[in-house]
Amino acid sequence: MSTHIINFPGADIHTTTLTSVSNVSVGENLDVTSNLTVSGDTTVSGNAEISSNLTVSGDTTVSGNVELSSNLTVSGNVEVGTANLFVDTTTSNVGIRTNNPQATLHVGGTDGIIIPSGTTAQQPNGVAGMIRFNTSLGSLQIHNGTSWITIGGVSATGGTVTNTDGYTIHTFTSSDNFVVTNGGTVEYLIVAGGGGAPGRDVGGGGGAGGMLTGTCTLPGGTYTITVGPGGIGTYDSATDISGMKGGDSSIGSLFTAIGGGAGKPYHKALPNDDGDGGSGGGGAGLYILTAGTGISGQGNNGGDGAGTSVTHYGGGGGGGAGEVGSSAANGRHGGDGIQSSISGTATYYAGGGGGAGHRSSGNRTEGDGGLGGGGPCNLSTTTSTRNGTDGKGGGGGASRNTGLTGGSGGDGIVIIRYIA
Repeated sequence: MSTHIINFPGADIHTTTLTSVSNVSVGENLDVTSNLTVSGDTTVSGNAEISSNLTVSGDTTVSGNVELSSNLTVSGNVEVGTANLFVDTTTSNVGIRTNNPQATLHVGGTDGIIIPSGTTAQQPNGVAGMIRFNTSLGSLQIHNGTSWITIGGVSATGGTVTNTDGYTIHTFTSSDNFVVTNGGTVEYLIVAGGGGAPGRDVGGGGGAGGMLTGTCTLPGGTYTITVGPGGIGTYDSATDISGMKGGDSSIGSLFTAIGGGAGKPYHKALPNDDGDGGSGGGGAGLYILTAGTGISGQGNNGGDGAGTSVTHYGGGGGGGAGEVGSSAANGRHGGDGIQSSISGTATYYAGGGGGAGHRSSGNRTEGDGGLGGGGPCNLSTTTSTRNGTDGKGGGGGASRNTGLTGGSGGDGIVIIRYIA
């Protein structure tokens, strides 16, 4: 069949084959049980049902539904409805809610588009340019050809917030909530409270609070931040246990740094192995020589006490995050902590407290506190001069004079940072 124009403005068309037509205009429905080839334009005001192939050289406009059992080939433009879906065959641009697409895909309207979404575990292998919404992180992600990259970074509240060198830094010196609105990768520093030290005589220095650093991915949600207090330094007597273990610091249930061990006293044993901790407390002179034990990956052992002679008579230094506390025979100094720049400034954290020498004139050596807030042993009547530093988790320094109280451990700290 060959003709130039078929125009049925108010009737349904039902035919077996309709080919070599210049233009087709049907006022209602078009039903072709085989092929339809139109060299010009096709306009159907109702529905179009074609059982085989449709080939149109010009534009195709169908106001209702189009049902094809086989292929659609259009040399001109295709418009479904009024700018619902438009394919410009000259530019190969596709428009949704526009019949003038200005890009490969142009979506009109004022609402939004919905893209594929799923959890981190459901991520596909991906190719460069692929985009999806990560429901685990609450963030948009794009694939760079190698891995999925989170767009927009982390957004969160909690603690004291500062901005340095492109990082947003949340510092917690007391317990609080870290509320993550937009999840992603963060760096963290967690330091527990330092252990307290004994007073009165030749006790060991308090161990530093455990220290943890690392990088992790935090999904959106609320995380309870716990900052451990320093252990109390007390007076060594028959009725007063001296030196208390520091408190733990943590980020929710994800990471926990263990409080520093208490310095061991000269006169009586500590209950429940309180000399053990993130870093161990120093051993005491003469009787309770063995130092507390630190936790691998968080700190080190304290230094042992000594009692073999007046020269070596004294307590060991508390362990630090970076090294073991010195034994009484080797200076009684607290172990140094570890330096971190997570706050924007290079700072040592988690130093051990200094151990006490014998109070006789023959051996008045006082152990220094380790780098990172460890309290020193000294003769001052002011107890605070022996305390570990708050915000660094340093161990308290022992006191070697009768009547003086040992130093308390410093409170811990939690710092979280991410690229802004």
